[in-house]
Amino acid sequence: MTNPFPMRPSPLSSQRALPLLPLLLPTLLTLLLLWLPFGFGMTGHIEEWGLLGLFTMQGALPVAWVDGPLGAHAVRPLMPLTFWIAHALSPDSFVAWHLLQIAALAIKGIAAAALAWRATRSAAWAAWFGPLVILYPADTMQLSFRSLHINWSLALALLAGALLLYGLEWVRRRRRYMAAAVAAFLLFLGCCMYEAALTLVPLPFVVMMARWGWRGFWSRVRAGLGPLLIFVGGAFLYLGYAKWVAGQVASYQGTIAGGGRSIVAVLFESLPKLFSIGYARALFGGWIDAARMIRDEFANPAYLVFVTVVLALAIFFVWKRSSAASAEGTQGHADKVHPLWLMFGGLVACALGYAPFLLLPTHQVISQRTFLWASPGAALAFLALLLLLGRVHRALAAGPAVLLLLGGFAAQLFQFHHYENISRTQQAQLRAIVSNFDGNFAGKTLVVLDESNSLGHTWTFPEGSLEPTLAYLYGHATGTVQVCHWPAGEWVHSDSLGRRGSCVRDDNGWTFTPAGRAGPPEFAYADPVAPVRLDAAQAIVLTIGADFRGRLEGAAAPTAANTTRTARELGSLQPGGGLTLLHGMFRDEQPNPSYRWSFGDWWSLEQPTRGYGWREVEWQAEGMEHVSLAWKTAPVAGIQFMLAPVARPYVLRGRFGAFASEAVRQDVTALVNGHALTLKPGTDGSFSIDVPASWLRPGANDLALRAPVDLAYYGLSFQLDWFEIAPQ
Repeated sequence: MTNPFPMRPSPLSSQRALPLLPLLLPTLLTLLLLWLPFGFGMTGHIEEWGLLGLFTMQGALPVAWVDGPLGAHAVRPLMPLTFWIAHALSPDSFVAWHLLQIAALAIKGIAAAALAWRATRSAAWAAWFGPLVILYPADTMQLSFRSLHINWSLALALLAGALLLYGLEWVRRRRRYMAAAVAAFLLFLGCCMYEAALTLVPLPFVVMMARWGWRGFWSRVRAGLGPLLIFVGGAFLYLGYAKWVAGQVASYQGTIAGGGRSIVAVLFESLPKLFSIGYARALFGGWIDAARMIRDEFANPAYLVFVTVVLALAIFFVWKRSSAASAEGTQGHADKVHPLWLMFGGLVACALGYAPFLLLPTHQVISQRTFLWASPGAALAFLALLLLLGRVHRALAAGPAVLLLLGGFAAQLFQFHHYENISRTQQAQLRAIVSNFDGNFAGKTLVVLDESNSLGHTWTFPEGSLEPTLAYLYGHATGTVQVCHWPAGEWVHSDSLGRRGSCVRDDNGWTFTPAGRAGPPEFAYADPVAPVRLDAAQAIVLTIGADFRGRLEGAAAPTAANTTRTARELGSLQPGGGLTLLHGMFRDEQPNPSYRWSFGDWWSLEQPTRGYGWREVEWQAEGMEHVSLAWKTAPVAGIQFMLAPVARPYVLRGRFGAFASEAVRQDVTALVNGHALTLKPGTDGSFSIDVPASWLRPGANDLALRAPVDLAYYGLSFQLDWFEIAPQ
């Protein structure tokens, strides 16, 4: 019987070496162009700080064991590994985090390009496909360090698939089995970092189907059955581990999936969302958002155009340098691929990549990490579409290919900018604390009066996350931290209804009181947390001003005696990096004559709210649109914003999403820097009212909205969609 897998050329032959250029050059160039405007200034955002605090207080924790501090994540035992490596390599900065993120994305792009090469044998399409998988815009959390372990999991799974296909072409059986064993091990490691790696197991089979067609596929499966079974065995090895450990812990996955119902029932109920959310976002929505970002977010798109042209020229260069270029032009190696099979397989892979999140209702209303696994399959579907267009005329494929790179770059550059902005806000908040307080709690409680009204959001240190963050920065365990939005007196403690409590200061100390009883009669919820009383002598009071400057009551600023604190303040809390001349790329660099606020303009890329009296953002899907809204939970809720007003009358307009009752709708007052205006929302919730220019001031401004809270409706008032204050 003839071996269907051709003999691999000698390692010294030029034929084997040529694919390295399309695999490496475009992918590495893409990452260089992504990081160039920003440098290494981005820091941790949410869980990263908690892990750093854990490493500081409990030492090395590279593995999540059942009975360890990360026992809830034991189903993915290697989840903390990449974070631990990053911390070990640069304990006083996030430099190694950037390097590990770049390395993961490089492996991801190179492995994706290798899979495209196996499918098409086209240097040009392989060189294009690697960057596309990196730049694919459907997901919104690829660049944040929260996804470090996910990116490594995805990279290892893709690398495993590419290595398997590479090994199947060796003639010697021993080498085929060795390659399959290494691929299975990489797949197992990827699953141990993030279980969704299982969804990429079919990807090598999709590539084989696209390359050889139905009959050729089955002949190669029969010939390579042993190595293929070894590869799949890596997935079953992980499933065996997961089944064993799942019975021993209340896993993170189990606590957010299905509400106690069976997996089959949850899948059946959520299946329509595979199309209305999964396919809609992966195939269309991400690209629509990318086009709108170009229109709405880029003040100067010169760099965006530059990077797209540079990458397109690099791909063209790779194609021209390839010894196969002339053969592709005359004989058409890419014509031998079966694009319909590739498209079908890509759509199946896309569905499988999104399928795990059908079990997680909480994850169906976000796009963070939920589309990382669907993106390779969706990218294959687009590759198949361009292959079909290329058979009509090469220009019909080349033009859309460049436009896809343009849209991908736009989405990723804006996301990088978004996460860097969050890092800068966090750096300012932490610098205000660490530069003014030496970390000597001495059994006392640190009370932070936040006049910037920015602490306590999911992306800016939610309740309970400042303690481990400060433990990392000071290098030792800390005491309790209480945060109050000031002078509103809002205690950053949320009950299960998302309502905040109150902070009251008197001559003898502080009282922190949770939100009271609320809800319809059948619900009647009251926070089980009792009020907290703190004597003045037990409080260390530090104020963060609206300008993020810190002031410590009754004490001097800390000295540099704590070398760990000094090193980590310099390494982690200093903004910088990137090319300064590119910092004007986006529209939000400086205060403008007008200001528009929504709780998030792009799905799951919400802005931390500088305000008080609001619940966390909620996303509602309306076709390809995703609307962000937040419920008002206090009688008065405010938002701070920056403005550079002009000497013309202004108008305040916006839209409410919903009202707790008609009484609330009829009693809404806007306070613009303390000046009252009565709002009369229309039937669709929209409102518009004139504002005298004299009420506005250069720099910080405040819009407060006053309306009753309906205790019979979960203690809520109304939902705000957006508002804008602009010259008439």
